[in-house]
Amino acid sequence: MPDLNLVEITNLATFMFLALWALLAVRAIARGERHAILFVIVVHFVFCGLPLLTDVVIGQPSYRSYPGFYEASRDPATSYIYCAFVAFCSPFWWWAGRRRESRRDNSTKSEQRRPPSRWLRIGLRAIAVSPVVVLALVPDPLGTLRYFSGIRDAVGAEGEGPVSMIYELLRASTTLSVLACAGLFLLYRRVNLVTLLLTPAMVGLSIWLHGKRSIIAIVIALLGYVLWDKGYLRGTRLLAMGTAGAIVFALFSYWHLSSFRGFDLTDRGTTAYYERARFDFGRDDVIKLAIFNELGGESTRTLEHRGQSFLFYATVYVPRLFWPDKPWPYAVYVTASALALPREPIGWGFTTSVLEEPIANLGWIGLLVGPLLLTGVCRLGDSCAESWILLLTIMVAILFLSVQLVAFGPLMLCWVVAVVWAKQRQSKDRARRPRLRLEGTHE
Repeated sequence: MPDLNLVEITNLATFMFLALWALLAVRAIARGERHAILFVIVVHFVFCGLPLLTDVVIGQPSYRSYPGFYEASRDPATSYIYCAFVAFCSPFWWWAGRRRESRRDNSTKSEQRRPPSRWLRIGLRAIAVSPVVVLALVPDPLGTLRYFSGIRDAVGAEGEGPVSMIYELLRASTTLSVLACAGLFLLYRRVNLVTLLLTPAMVGLSIWLHGKRSIIAIVIALLGYVLWDKGYLRGTRLLAMGTAGAIVFALFSYWHLSSFRGFDLTDRGTTAYYERARFDFGRDDVIKLAIFNELGGESTRTLEHRGQSFLFYATVYVPRLFWPDKPWPYAVYVTASALALPREPIGWGFTTSVLEEPIANLGWIGLLVGPLLLTGVCRLGDSCAESWILLLTIMVAILFLSVQLVAFGPLMLCWVVAVVWAKQRQSKDRARRPRLRLEGTHE
């Protein structure tokens, strides 16, 4: 390896630091510790730590068509701030994101005391079959069943009309369906016949309808989580399952790109494929872009004004027909900045994360807001003491790291409802305990 400059040495040191915290998190998960933030630390290492190693060993992506990414990735000050920021996140999450009590293995005490709610079981089964119901509402159900083309083509053809909303609802229902199927397995110590027959059919249909690689990653992660929650994946078995899942997803990802996106390795070469892989499995590019734009002052900021993408979330259901100047989703502004284009939609966008969006909205204080938000989500989900809510919390937290909020809005709403329900249930239990103790004293 040739002599390293200071930026490359910093990258390697940060990579090793993040790897250490990721190993600590994996060790805790393998022992059965039930903290959602542990999974966030591992995913953070993949998205923000591994790119630092590949920058040194393989080299930085060329970013020939993305002037914003090129300038941000070659700026030393941006690199130092990025390394300091991502290195801060892991230990902060380790100490602030875990509740003091450590719940390990199998089920929580609240789950052992009582069987799952009848209405919860009914609700999860309804969500599990929801893709079939929504599919019946689309104008061309048979056409939609064409693998990897039906929903995407229909949404593109319909624009922002009501029919397009139905197709978007169909895609959202597929993600919720596989989560509901996992939830059904978590609720029962022994799987009944209905769940055993329903789950494979609905998971297969959801994968078929969804049409994106993310659904495969979600299914692999859910399978691993259910086996881990039941106590089957501990120690080396967890590491073996994680490695096998990563290999399966990598092979599927390449097959998907070459078969349905026209991205053939033999035609475009390894350089283009490396750049594409960095876009898919890294978030260092968008985080560095936000930092670089802040360093450049007001004239180079990602957004037109502070809080612009937050305003979009607050008014997401306001039709653009009534407000033509309504802000766009955050990914629109990131994509425009990366391509050095006007701030308007171009039909596609780069994936973003919660770590850099607060920087663009709030300035340097956003360096703390993103990690704090994930900490609050994980601690709140952990406090519910329910395995299926822990699963929802992990998915929501990881999606916050992976994409913008608008991409998983329905799942976020389900998480909020689940947390409110669990907190109300806990309040009723606390109110009932003194009464039970009094009755026992009179006896």
